[in-house]
Amino acid sequence: MREYQRREKRLRAVTIVGIMILSLMASVGLVPSTFADDTVSITCYTGYPPNDKYVGTVTIFDVPTASNACNTMYYDCRKRCMGCYIDRELVEDVCIDVYGNTFLK
Repeated sequence: MREYQRREKRLRAVTIVGIMILSLMASVGLVPSTFADDTVSITCYTGYPPNDKYVGTVTIFDVPTASNACNTMYYDCRKRCMGCYIDRELVEDVCIDVYGNTFLK
């Protein structure tokens, strides 16, 4: 019985020390944050270029959900908005329509 109690105490001590180390690492910034550079700013438009109308902006984590995020966020979209973002490689606006089609603006 004593052996079991000793193991249990050691396990608790190791667990507490591990939690303390992880907490310290998180507070110092050594653990990657979920909100780092994973977000993308999306500009929402109704219609297609050149007749598109600006509706607003949304911040998302997953680019393929751009149009869905716009349509969920803004009532003016009425499920017809497209979401556009600046592609850093192409240095142009890339848009995604309600059908998931991607095109340059």
